[in-house]
Amino acid sequence: MTKKAFLSALISLLLLAACANESSLPNLNSLSYDALLAAAQEEGFVNATGFMGNHDDAADALYENYSVILSHHDMVGKEAYSLFSVSNRAAAYDLGILEMEYAANAKSSALTLAYKTSYWYDIPTWAKDSRGDYTAVFSAVSAFITNTSTVKNPPRSWSDIAKGDYTVTIGDVLSSPEAQYAYLDSAIALGGGYPDYGLAGDFWAALAESGRLSIRPVSASAVFDGSVDVAVTADFNALTYKYGAKDLNFKLDFDVAIPSDGAVRHTYCAVINKFAPHPHAAAALLEYLLSDEGQTNFAKNYARPVRDVTLPPEIEERLLPEDAYTNVMQLDNYSMRDAQHIASLWREKVLKVFSEN
Repeated sequence: MTKKAFLSALISLLLLAACANESSLPNLNSLSYDALLAAAQEEGFVNATGFMGNHDDAADALYENYSVILSHHDMVGKEAYSLFSVSNRAAAYDLGILEMEYAANAKSSALTLAYKTSYWYDIPTWAKDSRGDYTAVFSAVSAFITNTSTVKNPPRSWSDIAKGDYTVTIGDVLSSPEAQYAYLDSAIALGGGYPDYGLAGDFWAALAESGRLSIRPVSASAVFDGSVDVAVTADFNALTYKYGAKDLNFKLDFDVAIPSDGAVRHTYCAVINKFAPHPHAAAALLEYLLSDEGQTNFAKNYARPVRDVTLPPEIEERLLPEDAYTNVMQLDNYSMRDAQHIASLWREKVLKVFSEN
């Protein structure tokens, strides 16, 4: 056999193997709801990552409604996305809740398994991939959380932040999607917006130069120790800290506000792994996450549902009112490349200030 013939035969074999591998993947959308649940119960287990509201409530509901045991790990961003490049079925996660830019990249990298839930037509167009390769389960928006003991006039806009005299905590822009969204929001407020982020780099560098910027992680411990003046984080985190302090009877009071001059909706999507060991159980988990019970579980933990569900009054009253989100933008083109660009500018413009001081 000539070298050319050998290479041609080898390529043909590889293509046949790839096709066989693809044909062995389950077609979740071809199954009836009852058949899907029967297959999920037979698998009996699902391994997932990402925020699901109260995870214990999610696990209890999944077992009660579908006889599926949930194993859960709370990871976001790059860490969660990296689990989807594992082609070993024994090591792979079945389902992950990823920021939309990571979910879209998982689809373009052929790492997803499409599934349209029974709630498909209740989900807004912006919240789902047309094939069902990823589906949003909740959304969030950057918020300012202000310790009113140290800041008497809580900021309502990025312009207020620029004029203030307090320290602003943002977290790690190099790796935290929430911190990167805060950078994105400030860019929009400053007129740079998508995809020009340079002005925002100058804005944050100026805060650093004046000693008003903290890059420590935005966490419950950091907020509760009273040393944070103003922090920028997702609204569901901000409200968790606000009411957590109240419920624990801490002598702290916090104000939470959505920036009026620059805020983008962050969409968190469920993605079923192409290499999922338990794909039908993963689909059952997605059914739960988008059910009235699952969406209410998100809202109970201050994340905004993507479906229009009626919430109990005691949950509704703790969420920010709808008019707080009047100026929030939907940005469909934001990608992992944008996140990488933001991280690069942060290193170049902002961290440089810290290294020089």
